[in-house]
Amino acid sequence: MSLVDALQDSKPDVIVFSSPAFCTSPTCGPQVDTLSDLKELYMGEANFIHVEIYDNPSEIQGDVDRLRVVDTAEEWGFTQLPGWVNESWTFVIGSDGEIESRFEGFVTLEELESALGSVLKVS
Repeated sequence: MSLVDALQDSKPDVIVFSSPAFCTSPTCGPQVDTLSDLKELYMGEANFIHVEIYDNPSEIQGDVDRLRVVDTAEEWGFTQLPGWVNESWTFVIGSDGEIESRFEGFVTLEELESALGSVLKVS
């Protein structure tokens, strides 16, 4: 499912912008694992979308100067954040399309369950 399709769907969304292979902190890999756990718990109740931050990971081959940020990361304003490189961001969005919660960097399963639970009650 694409990001656009998810946002137009009637289900709540959990969207993560991350690049585990090129993350500058040790939290991206564990965050992907945590989000996978959340997806298993709430399969069918919400849309789960991963947006890769870079559009050319196969071309990078260790040369981070070759990184190209995807348009979606630009559109969501990440590149305008002072000091932002590629730390992950996770959003929980209600079925009304409003952002309920946003998390920079690592967020626990308990925090994600609480945020998703609040939008599932409204749906």
